[in-house]
Amino acid sequence: MQRLRSSGRGFLLFFSAVLLFVVGQVWATLRFQDRIAIVFEDLRRLDRGRIADEKARQEALKLRIENEQKNVFLQTLIVTLSGSIGLAAALSGAWIGFSNYLSTRERERLDRAASDMEHIWEGIAQSSDPQKQAASIAGLLHFLHPDNHEFHTRVAAALALAGRMERKLPVVMQTLAPVLERAMREAPEAMRQVSWQGLSLVGLNVSGTDLAGFDFRDSHLPGANFQRCILRNARFDNARLVRSAFDHADLSGASLEYADLADASLAHAQLAGASLRHVKLLNLDLRQADLRGAQFSMLDTDFRLVRNWRTAHFPTESAKARLLERIGPPTEGPRILMLMWEFLPKASGGAWTAAHHLLRNLRKVGTDLTVMVPWPASAVSFLEFGNEIRLLPLGDGNTRTGETYTTYADDGSFSRPLQYSSYRSGHGLFDAVSEFAAAAGSMAEQARLEFDVIHAHDWLAFPAAMAVAEQCDAPFVAHIHSIEEDRQPERPSFFIQQVERQGCQRAVRIVVPSRFTRDRLIRAYGISEAKILVVPNSLSEGALVDGPPLSNFGQKKVVFSGRMTAQKGPDRFVEIAHHLKERGHSDVQFVAYGSGPLESAFRQSAEGRVRVSIPKPQQVPPSAKGSEERIAARIEIAQVVPIDYDESRQEILRCYAAPDSNRRKQLEELILTKGFTAYAVWETNASHVIRVDGLGDGVRYFAVQARGLLDASREEDPPVVTFEGGLQWRNRLQAFDGASVLVVPSRSEPFGMIVLEAMQCGIPVVYDREAGCGEVLHSGIPVDSANLEDTAGRIVALLEDPGRWQEISESQLTEIREYLRRGYEQELRTLWSELANVRQPAVTAAPHS
Repeated sequence: MQRLRSSGRGFLLFFSAVLLFVVGQVWATLRFQDRIAIVFEDLRRLDRGRIADEKARQEALKLRIENEQKNVFLQTLIVTLSGSIGLAAALSGAWIGFSNYLSTRERERLDRAASDMEHIWEGIAQSSDPQKQAASIAGLLHFLHPDNHEFHTRVAAALALAGRMERKLPVVMQTLAPVLERAMREAPEAMRQVSWQGLSLVGLNVSGTDLAGFDFRDSHLPGANFQRCILRNARFDNARLVRSAFDHADLSGASLEYADLADASLAHAQLAGASLRHVKLLNLDLRQADLRGAQFSMLDTDFRLVRNWRTAHFPTESAKARLLERIGPPTEGPRILMLMWEFLPKASGGAWTAAHHLLRNLRKVGTDLTVMVPWPASAVSFLEFGNEIRLLPLGDGNTRTGETYTTYADDGSFSRPLQYSSYRSGHGLFDAVSEFAAAAGSMAEQARLEFDVIHAHDWLAFPAAMAVAEQCDAPFVAHIHSIEEDRQPERPSFFIQQVERQGCQRAVRIVVPSRFTRDRLIRAYGISEAKILVVPNSLSEGALVDGPPLSNFGQKKVVFSGRMTAQKGPDRFVEIAHHLKERGHSDVQFVAYGSGPLESAFRQSAEGRVRVSIPKPQQVPPSAKGSEERIAARIEIAQVVPIDYDESRQEILRCYAAPDSNRRKQLEELILTKGFTAYAVWETNASHVIRVDGLGDGVRYFAVQARGLLDASREEDPPVVTFEGGLQWRNRLQAFDGASVLVVPSRSEPFGMIVLEAMQCGIPVVYDREAGCGEVLHSGIPVDSANLEDTAGRIVALLEDPGRWQEISESQLTEIREYLRRGYEQELRTLWSELANVRQPAVTAAPHS
């Protein structure tokens, strides 16, 4: 009120001064007119005679008027200056009053705004009502006006608080996003003063904004739009930036260490001086990104997971050249669709291992590959080949065999083969194969897939491959790693044989890994030899662990690793172990890895021999005092059961019904009184067989549990084979750790990828000379694995001769290094090119990066 009264007095003084100035001006004007009138009157009174002529009269008049003007001017000047001084004083007072008024009003406005801001803070921080919280956030828009610049820092702090709050409901998120975006555009300096560490917001759109120096560490900003932003020296350490766009952004000097950039885009971004260490980069787009000066490791960064990295600008051309040499050039040539059943992480066995090495080698030479599998995206790994090989997972997660990702039931390790013949229509594996075919055909039709060649691995993928080939009007190549007759020679599945036969008939060409498999295929299905192409399995460089060989001569560790099926011969391995143990080679360790239908039988056969020591029959004389004397002597008889017993063979022939409790007590008393002969036995329900002579009913033998008599002893040798169970495919090399020899005693081995991988690890391998790999290998120790004695002798000879062992190991390593350069996969590329040219001679696939 005092400020208002002061302002009123200032306005009153101002209006008084103005009135005085106006009155003074009017008075001066009237005064000047009066003086002029007096002058003219005085001139009329003069005697015209006294004035000689008109000229003298005019000069006198002029002189008089000038004098009067001077007098009036001085008077007017005095009055005007007085008024002006008063007016200036009045204006100053009025301005002071007006300023006080404005200041008062501004303070009132700021007080109201501060109160409103306080309510907004409470609404954001404390409200459990999402609608009220959203309304409070929306209220911050009022404070973004330039007139409210005093509140911009508080607005930034309030938005940072709202952005860090957990469990934001959609209405809050939808309100926060546009307010935050506008704040960053209209009040960047205030927003820059606040840390945005821990901000959580989906779909933030601040494209084209200057955000230099902003701190977004530990933030959660999936789907954010930072396109064309200035982000120099910004901090994104450990931020989750999945699907975020940084196209054409300036990230010079920015830090993105440990940031999650999966599915994000850095296309055309400037990254000079930016730190990209340890970023997650699955599907990160680096199209034309400027990486010159960026901080990252060329060796530790897996560029296979990145998109369009071949178009990026690297620190040096030599660094990019080394990367191209390691991963491969851009794709060219025919577009190949591969269908397979197994895929990581649910994979096992040699067929997947062969396909894995093949895919690595094909991509390294620039083959355009797409892989189709029947499993949902959540069940397959996109990390194994990254963006270098496209992956099409067809499953929807509701597949009836949802837990069966391989031809073997998943037991968390090497796998247990499914019993194909046990499945019937409407259930299990066969229905999954049919679903795969239906899904593949449907996708090919709806997505208008275009491929030049369809290539399928084994019978499980044949129906799907035929469906896709029909839709794409492309040739179908069947790749057979083994046939049903190999896998289950005693009880092959008629259904699987029908699928294999149909696939072979429909395929334009058939690929097999060995002449062994070719001959069996011809014999089983009557396929023309001209239709079959023998392509030995590939082995890829760098697929195994780097470092020194895993083998160890001094361990004398003999290893078997594979499925527990008759085909792989684990029973032969056990017999070899028994053979050596019985001949005194107790220092040799036999270790087995794997699982399968013969697992239980394998465990039993691998157990050590049991030796039971039976003492001589013990004579217990009659006792006049009966049971009391025997008890005193610590001989007790219980659980008496009449039996028939063959003393010569020490064998119980027959057990009779156990007597009731009264009869049993009578028998116990009778036995202890008459005396008996005790035979120690090793049975679960009896410790001794007792013969009692002179019984009236003719029953002479009883099985009893006795105490105080000589007992039989049982000794069990340790297992001849240590069974380690199955290994997951990624951990398969653990079987080679410290191994001295690997034994592959298969009854039927179409190729034998484990032989190549063991040789690559420096382990001498004993394998059947009929195995497919033997057709292309010259090193190792080929044997007739059915001749167990000879095989055991070859193993012992190797383990007793370190020079020979070293020679075998080095010769294998030499051959494997040469094997890597053979390039068997080129034969497939040649085949595909021929088929694609026959189909479309004028069409070539455009390279992609």
